[in-house]
Amino acid sequence: GGIEELKNWILDKSEIRFARYGRPRLIHGTLMRTFDILIYGIPNVGKSSLINAIRGRHVSATGFRAGITRGVQIINLAEGVRLIDMPGVVDWSIGEEHLALHAALDVEKLKDPLSVAERLVEQCIAKKDDGLANHFGVRMAGDAETLLVSIARRRGKLLKGGEPDVDEAAKIVLREWQKGKYVLSKVSGLSAAKALPKSKPSG
Repeated sequence: GGIEELKNWILDKSEIRFARYGRPRLIHGTLMRTFDILIYGIPNVGKSSLINAIRGRHVSATGFRAGITRGVQIINLAEGVRLIDMPGVVDWSIGEEHLALHAALDVEKLKDPLSVAERLVEQCIAKKDDGLANHFGVRMAGDAETLLVSIARRRGKLLKGGEPDVDEAAKIVLREWQKGKYVLSKVSGLSAAKALPKSKPSG
């Protein structure tokens, strides 16, 4: 498939490089002239999973949470051919709402998780997508606040006096969206890795 083709392409390119510049060799105890492939991008889009697929076994840590890869990891693909797994790079100009809805920014790091959750819920309402409401076992509402209130009550997230904790409900909505616990089939423009039924994504 595509992964095997990619692996073969990398190995073919490495042979071309070695034929031109020589094969890797130790110089003063350091391996030089290696053919390195740098894998980088925003957090939690599957960089480490891609490396594991190319390598053919689990060699790079993966998980649902952004930031699993903390430092540079070097994985040997073949003699002198290395895959370099980099921590996620965040372009803050994109905006934290976009990053969170695409699972590239942890909910706990959001300045205003409520507004981001409201954006997600509003899109569900506008598109008549009941995936979120069905997941939380509540009825679809006509506005985001009402739906978040229902979710807070359903999950038992109440403040003193029995008032629903809408802020906590918002965080739950976002966390479970990022973890792929519900799918929104009618909402376009969102491509969080978690929104698709698949194996764990990576850092």
